[in-house]
Amino acid sequence: MEAKPSAWAHDEALRLTVPISRVAADNVEGEAVIVNLDTGAYYTTEGAGCDAWQLLATGRTLGEVITLLGDRYAAADGEIQEYLQLLITTFLAEGLMVVLDPDDPAPGDDGTEGAGELPPLEPRPSFEPADLVSYSDMKGLLLLDPVHEVDARGWPHAAAGG
Repeated sequence: MEAKPSAWAHDEALRLTVPISRVAADNVEGEAVIVNLDTGAYYTTEGAGCDAWQLLATGRTLGEVITLLGDRYAAADGEIQEYLQLLITTFLAEGLMVVLDPDDPAPGDDGTEGAGELPPLEPRPSFEPADLVSYSDMKGLLLLDPVHEVDARGWPHAAAGG
């Protein structure tokens, strides 16, 4: 990740969301797999990167994510915040997430208890920044596939009457 932190980098009230009409993502055995349906590029990240993606995607504030990752991993002061700043800058630059307006409700603010929670790890491992790896080898196939033509609900959804 070579992105440079933006002006918001120290705003712990920052909240993000995944634009589900343009981005598909899933957690597969501890690895986040993220597809930008507009560009056909896809991304993967593991460990702390996967955890960060999961927490940020729920609309938690940057401050909350820093705290939750700090509870999950043993890290030096500021290490998690610095990593998240670079990761978020990359998510935004690649169109994988967008900034939520402070007045908008967080996705999942429906009272669902435990949404976006991560189980504790015992013993608590050392924090290791995980790269966000980008792939474009399937770009042509992803852009040809009609799966990228989704509505505001995202994908996948069964066809009506089917």
